[in-house]
Formats: sequence, C-alpha cells, structure tokens
Amino acid sequence: MKLFLENVWEDIAGKKTRWLLPPDPTGENTLLAWTQESASPKYIFAANTNTENAIPNVGIPLTRGSHLQDKYQLVFSTDLDCPSIGEVLFSNDIHHKIHTLNPGEGRAYRICQDCS
Repeated sequence: MKLFLENVWEDIAGKKTRWLLPPDPTGENTLLAWTQESASPKYIFAANTNTENAIPNVGIPLTRGSHLQDKYQLVFSTDLDCPSIGEVLFSNDIHHKIHTLNPGEGRAYRICQDCS
C-alpha cells in the first residue's frame, strides 16, 4: 500500500474528498466510494467495510464532469490475490460495474480514456 501511495500521492495530496457513495451512519451499507474534488479527478477509490461478506455487483456512479469515454482501470487492491489488476471497467452511462468487492477489500482505479 505504501508503494502505491507514493506513486499517486502527488495526484491526491491536499485535494478534498468528493463522496460518490458516502459512509452510511447506520452501518447498513458497507460500500464506500470516493474521488478527489477536482474538475478532472485522477482516481476513484472503493472499499467494502464489511470484513465478513463480499459485495457483489457494485455500481460506482460516474464522476461529475466525467466523459462517457472515461474508463476506470484497477491499479491497486488490498486483496493480495486479486487477479484483476489492470482490468478496465466500462460504463453503462450511469455506473461503472465492479463484479465483486471481497470482505474488507479496498481498491483504487485510475480514470483514463486510453487505458494502455
């Protein structure tokens, strides 16, 4: 995690957080998603705060000001066995879909148009 943060720190340091899926004060919804408060954020972060159950079929809302050609590319997961690093999520014009977030898993996605 430290190596990942060192690589993205310049893009996220000092930026305010814009919640896409904010913390649920009741604890019922254990899915969180956020980005940087910016005209062109660089990363989307998602986390499952439930350490016992996975969350299937996660929908991350499009960011404000995003372009339909924007894609999210998985660049980091706290799940060391995550096979999908480099995977690109495509949009249905409302959400970007993550197949499953494992128990306690956190992920970072790079926002890109040409995710090569």
